[in-house]
Amino acid sequence: MQKRQPVALVGAGKVAQSFIGRLPGLLEQLGPVKSFSYRVASRIVNALRAGRAVCDYGEIERCRVVLVCVPDELIGKAVADMINAPVDWTGKVVVLCDSWRDSSVLRPLSERRAITASLNTTPGFGERLFIVEGNELAASDIKRLIAARGARIVRLRPSAKPVYMTGLAVAAYSAHLAAGSRCLRAAGLPPPLSRSIVHALAAEAVRSFVKAGARGAGYRREGSRFHEHCSAMLRAHPDLADVYSTLSFSSPPNSPSSPAAAPV
Repeated sequence: MQKRQPVALVGAGKVAQSFIGRLPGLLEQLGPVKSFSYRVASRIVNALRAGRAVCDYGEIERCRVVLVCVPDELIGKAVADMINAPVDWTGKVVVLCDSWRDSSVLRPLSERRAITASLNTTPGFGERLFIVEGNELAASDIKRLIAARGARIVRLRPSAKPVYMTGLAVAAYSAHLAAGSRCLRAAGLPPPLSRSIVHALAAEAVRSFVKAGARGAGYRREGSRFHEHCSAMLRAHPDLADVYSTLSFSSPPNSPSSPAAAPV
């Protein structure tokens, strides 16, 4: 039997706290780990207890799948480093992991004929439910990577990740559960699943509120991104404008007079 190619990782930040660090099957396949410095790459390898730190992109050449797990503000830098490396990206599956951004941020790689996608877990479901967005050709490789008993994979409609993220934000940080569920369904999730996600997020929001009040850790982490998700959603899906109007805002998210996002 032919030995499977190792999976490469381009990482920075707290990679071990992402779902990558919680999937034993994926860690077993992890090969070269590249970061912005060899020291950071070594730190990631030690935290994951898997893979091997590399100084350059040379060893990534023989990997079909490349995971990218960096803080959102560093995605542009990581992509620039990747396209400037002496690597033939043709046919390589490049997967953006645990990011609020969608696979469009990997466009410079897709222009070099890479197969790009993004992959996220779903709050409240952990590694039992994964959301995939991007090139459908990446689906089989992603399924192989995250194969686990009981895990489910749902693929979003094209350009629907902002809608999906808005749905999560609405469901988790306001009482407008129906609006959140509608966003999730508009992104391509089946109605029963969208209701289950809303239920899980609502329960989590209540626990967070009881423990820490309106300014709990969850709100501080994600609430500031709410306007960004809504803006992207309205640009791509103006038919969902009434979802935004159901919230307690007096003006669109791009308006200077818009108040900061706050839980209702």
